[in-house]
Amino acid sequence: MRKAPSTRFEYIQLTSAYAPAFGFGGPIRLMYEYAKWMADAGFSVAVITGDVNHDFTHVAKKKEFLYGIEIRRVRVWWHRLVRKNINLVSTTMLGLAIRRVCQTPGPVIVHVWEVRGLVPLYGLVLKKLFPGKVVLVHSAFGQLHYKNSMLRIMYDRLFLRPLLASMDMGLAQNDHEINRYRELLAQYEVNEYNRLVLFPLSVNTKEGNKGIGNMITVNERLDLRREYGIQDDVFVCIFLGRLHPAKGIIRAIDAFLAFSALYSGQTLFLIVGRDDGMQQHITDYISEHNASSSIRIVNNVYDTRFDYYTLADLFLGFPTIDEETMLASVEALSCGTPILVSREADIPFVEEEWAGFVIDFTVDVAVDRILRISNKLDSFRHSAYEVANRYFSASSARHRFTAYLNKAVQKCKESES
Repeated sequence: MRKAPSTRFEYIQLTSAYAPAFGFGGPIRLMYEYAKWMADAGFSVAVITGDVNHDFTHVAKKKEFLYGIEIRRVRVWWHRLVRKNINLVSTTMLGLAIRRVCQTPGPVIVHVWEVRGLVPLYGLVLKKLFPGKVVLVHSAFGQLHYKNSMLRIMYDRLFLRPLLASMDMGLAQNDHEINRYRELLAQYEVNEYNRLVLFPLSVNTKEGNKGIGNMITVNERLDLRREYGIQDDVFVCIFLGRLHPAKGIIRAIDAFLAFSALYSGQTLFLIVGRDDGMQQHITDYISEHNASSSIRIVNNVYDTRFDYYTLADLFLGFPTIDEETMLASVEALSCGTPILVSREADIPFVEEEWAGFVIDFTVDVAVDRILRISNKLDSFRHSAYEVANRYFSASSARHRFTAYLNKAVQKCKESES
């Protein structure tokens, strides 16, 4: 039975893509989880999204209900541009959102996660049209990093300042992202005014998954390995995410190969995810290093990804841009798999609790940390479970999320009065 919310407001998400387009990465999964939390809490929830799937085809259903969430899909023009992260989402999105706000008697939370493009501009327009009614919430999800692009510079000069000034709340994954928000606020001379909240990523493993709160036994892990044709005594590393240049997969391969040369046993590196323009280069790189027997590429395993986390011994993530916390690293922790990530994928609590390491990447440093984890694997596994339960559990995060939104609504009311 769903609870009646303490403060009545409408919750609307605007996003270029949505479920089931999970191949676009963590933000799609997270926004879907947030919407489910709000529906569970008894709020009216609507999502207005583009109609593009992660295979760059149109999603056929233009209107549907998933988990009590009303989803409306509008046209994304010129799908080939989506491959370059340019989402030309129809102005129908703005029209539907305006109608929804007008039909709602109380406050309306408008939640966006993109930093640039038409979708955050639609959120900005809603805030300008309904300043006393719309509460604009932003989740950056690692999108605040600097990139030397003339188009981006021009966009930021025109639109980023008004977006930041209109943002009622910014949800940051870690301290680095909070600091990046603050740098941008200072750069565009926008008062912070308690806009920023630290809200680490969380994970809610699906029904029946051997994840949070349910320690995996050795035999269960070995059974899973046999199911996937992996030998019992192999040390297995895993990367899971889009196969994209910014993900640092080549760096991970270099570290894995250097570790394998020092490790006394057999090793295997699973590169798991959707090709986003780099798979052929990765395949060629593996062949050049004669590593085809120890490195596998596995595509399109969204529904079974927790199996891969569980059978692995270590998650590797070395992105080359400030991606902030990788959702895959949190999911790995929930399966008792320690993590090794670079500073660009910073994640709180992991080093302090010995569930893995966050490093300034070099191959030598990465190899040293992999060796440390391999020598005390059982201890790191136990810590990974503990950290996931204590800091990244969705059961506690959902309550904080609702509380933060209530706080944003209240602050907006006070500022108007």
